[in-house]
Amino acid sequence: MGKIFVLPTFHATARIKNNYCWNENWVHEFESPWSLFEKFKYANTVKDRDVLEIFGTEEIKNKKVLRRTKNNSNLYSLSGFDNLRLAEVFGHDFKQTNEENIKNIINTLPRRTGQYLRDHLCICNECMKFGYHSILHQFKLIHNCPIHNEPLIQRCPGCDHTFNYELSDEHFASPFQCECGYEFLNTSFPFEQWNHNNLDIVNDDVQKWLHLIPEEKSILGDLILFEALDEEQYPDMLNNILSVILNEDESHNNHVILRSTKNILRYGNNLNKYLELESAINENHSLRNEKWYDRFQYKIHDEIYWSTVATIKGIASRLRKTVMKDHRQCIKDFRYKDEPYCPYAYAYVFWRKFSENYKTYWEIDNGYRPRRSTDNLFPKFCSDTDHEELLHIIESWNGGSHLRKYKHLAATKWIINMVVMHISLNHFRNWIRVADHETRLRSSSEIHNQLCMDTSYQPFQYNNLPFFLIKVPNEEKGEKVIEFHYWMNSKHTIQYERLICRNRPGAYGVYQQS
Repeated sequence: MGKIFVLPTFHATARIKNNYCWNENWVHEFESPWSLFEKFKYANTVKDRDVLEIFGTEEIKNKKVLRRTKNNSNLYSLSGFDNLRLAEVFGHDFKQTNEENIKNIINTLPRRTGQYLRDHLCICNECMKFGYHSILHQFKLIHNCPIHNEPLIQRCPGCDHTFNYELSDEHFASPFQCECGYEFLNTSFPFEQWNHNNLDIVNDDVQKWLHLIPEEKSILGDLILFEALDEEQYPDMLNNILSVILNEDESHNNHVILRSTKNILRYGNNLNKYLELESAINENHSLRNEKWYDRFQYKIHDEIYWSTVATIKGIASRLRKTVMKDHRQCIKDFRYKDEPYCPYAYAYVFWRKFSENYKTYWEIDNGYRPRRSTDNLFPKFCSDTDHEELLHIIESWNGGSHLRKYKHLAATKWIINMVVMHISLNHFRNWIRVADHETRLRSSSEIHNQLCMDTSYQPFQYNNLPFFLIKVPNEEKGEKVIEFHYWMNSKHTIQYERLICRNRPGAYGVYQQS
């Protein structure tokens, strides 16, 4: 028998259910478990430990000391809670509803579900005034409340503290009230408000997302996304993805689409050779068969590697003819000359040295090749700092069969080099952004010592990277063209006229934007 709580007289809409104060009408569409537990705690004057004692699994309740942990308080999996007990009190299949809501939100997006859900509580102040929090608020691709179109916040408006999305009283003085005293509810008597359902979704993008038809969802499953991107930094990401799925906004100036040739899937078919060698090595794992298999792998990975070398060389050549046109001598001087350093040469040399893993910076544009790992178990790329992320792109392209790399080698190279081009140009832009500051404030010895670091160095990671995705053709539907989509805005461009070369006063990049 659970604890019995005496109900105050103002609970006009409350019901006594299994000895607890609750009304099934207080549950609303897409309401999060966090919101429902807060209501329950508020109505019954209980703490998080009491909630675990009431709704926890037998395994949790049988422990000598009942403590809240990350596992038993997880509100995404709800693994620490007994579903039958939850259903008895809340009046619906609590866990199944939560699972269906999350599934509906994540849809068929690539990658693991957890990568799209926020660790911290993300709230709409207008919703919280009524004691409502939506699981939609936890989806990283949603930045404004779907109901009020208000910006979502991840901190207490009173003290700027963040709350974990879990069953927890940590930093809460009471349900819906922060320890600092900030009240999220706009009334002390919210029970009548909890009965009313005026929580309709008005955001067009969220409506479209939640009502994608099966055919549109299959397109979503054909997209390749860059795993290193922080979804929180891309408020238009949901709109961008929808524009590809629904074939909208091609006329928008900031949306660029690069398409492969129609015959790209026909070239570079090494699948039969791969299957033949794999069969031979499975039947007889001899040194000879292993040697032939390794040679084949080396050939495939070698083609991918040299294609990325050509891409980086092409980008560097283009930059020398445009942005760096008046600074080619500065690049040569950079190897031997002390201060003052040209900020353009600084950006160019640092970009190439650490992106391509040159042994020394004086090898750049001097007839030398970047260092390359001799391990050919996995593909290698000229853009050394991006190795892991490019491997993820190939894994996504390969899909479950892991055979596309062999069947469509030309397409594999096209995809990889589109990504290499996109992120490499962004690395260069990031080096340009800091070049003036670095060349003014750091001594020549500091710059020289940093360039002599025998390691990959990329302090910016993927800051300012324009959002991009790859749409893979569905061969079963007869699709043949691969599409590379990206979206530019003002924060991605560089105003080169603001960067002054102190070796050549008045000289700046030919292009204002890159």
